[in-house]
Amino acid sequence: MRHFFHDGDTVTLSDDYLFSQEDWIIDYDRNENNEILNSSGSKVLKFVGIIINQDNQDVVISFPKKYRVTDIEKDTELILQVLIKDYSENIGEKQVESNYPFASFFYVYDFFKDYGLIYTNKVFNKANVGGKINWDYTIKNSMKFISNGSLIHIPLYFKKKHPFSDFLTECIIYCIDYTLDKFQMIIKLEKTGHKFPEYNFFQDKKYVLDRLYSIRNNTFSDLMLNLIDELIKFLVHLTLKEIYI
Repeated sequence: MRHFFHDGDTVTLSDDYLFSQEDWIIDYDRNENNEILNSSGSKVLKFVGIIINQDNQDVVISFPKKYRVTDIEKDTELILQVLIKDYSENIGEKQVESNYPFASFFYVYDFFKDYGLIYTNKVFNKANVGGKINWDYTIKNSMKFISNGSLIHIPLYFKKKHPFSDFLTECIIYCIDYTLDKFQMIIKLEKTGHKFPEYNFFQDKKYVLDRLYSIRNNTFSDLMLNLIDELIKFLVHLTLKEIYI
């Protein structure tokens, strides 16, 4: 369920369960001399952002003060884009905080848009399938016959290339499609359109990270090194807890 508020709104008792103590401050009634009139006070929201409860799928959006919400989906997406852009450009400066690796996700998504998925072409030699004959393989592996004074090779072997999914491809698919499934209400981007990896990245996180580090040690392209670094950061910061930005 989606709930939206504005920074500075008073948290009512019925909405209290949606927030943690870090999301609000206590606002006390004061007199003209700024003296507190009572000790109870009210809980007032003090953030602009989005909270997603992964247990019950509650989505809380807190808009800036006086922001006029006209279309909840478009306005939520706009707020998210602004926060993500600010988060990506000011990492480490604590201007925007998030416990979900959105910056790495968008880097991987941009890579996918520009270069697609990564495949390794493996060459197989198959008999009698047509195409380009692999004469070296045919001469070594076929039977030889003499017919009308000519040497005949049976069968003829042909080169066939088949694209095989690379391990990095599996990681790219997981990073993109997992994120878009989780945030389908607020991130309107196309998924990869490929089969989702079968193994559990959370359960096998150490194995996946070890493989990525191993691949990185044998990679020399800056483009691929940056991609691997972002995939590593994505997995390291992936959480099953409540997500906020």
